[in-house]
Amino acid sequence: MNRAGLALLGGTAALLLGSATAVTAQPTGSRINTDRLVHDPVTGWRYGRCAANFRPEASEALLASAPFSAASEAAFDRVTNRNDDRCYTQARYGGQTLYLDETVLRGQIAQGRYLGKYPDRAPPAIARATASTIPVEVYNQRIRSASNQQAEILRIFGDCVVAADPAGVDRLIRTGVTSDEEGRATGALSEHFGPCLWEGQSIEFSLESLRAALADALYRRSEGRTVMAVAEGSTNE
Repeated sequence: MNRAGLALLGGTAALLLGSATAVTAQPTGSRINTDRLVHDPVTGWRYGRCAANFRPEASEALLASAPFSAASEAAFDRVTNRNDDRCYTQARYGGQTLYLDETVLRGQIAQGRYLGKYPDRAPPAIARATASTIPVEVYNQRIRSASNQQAEILRIFGDCVVAADPAGVDRLIRTGVTSDEEGRATGALSEHFGPCLWEGQSIEFSLESLRAALADALYRRSEGRTVMAVAEGSTNE
């Protein structure tokens, strides 16, 4: 796979893959931006929890679809139905602004679904999982077949961290947003961030987008949706 020149730059995350001027990986802490997407960062996560419970079918359709695919866009519109803003009203109090970004919303809803299904403890698929790695051939195949390669690169990072420490990601998702526990759980996972980057790759997250990526990956792993092997009949170029 040709990794040169791929780049993603947006309001929630920035990712640059190695090219002629490769980005040197920096200490993990310097790559996590402490800026928040909303004045009250709890607002978005409150909205995601409400949407996950109030619109479960649309939420599941969103989480089961490939990011930025036609199915994903349709599910996103159903989840964020402007004609019924009960979740928006519940989440937005105190005059705070609610920022809806599809990538981050996926993670917010994934966390809502995960904690709704497993409020007290991790499911067996997570609790009994051992640390593992995902073969690079799987990553290559996923990038080639993705409807949005840049979004898939972020998913790969999340899947890699979950594979390395599923219990640790579960602990993070159970912490309160902006809490001291969230900071400690994020710090405990940071040793896996560097190994989950390719050579010459640098990822910059906000705290929302990092947690969202890991929540999305954790939920997909709990549902058995994480691609862990190369599909039969495929070739690796």
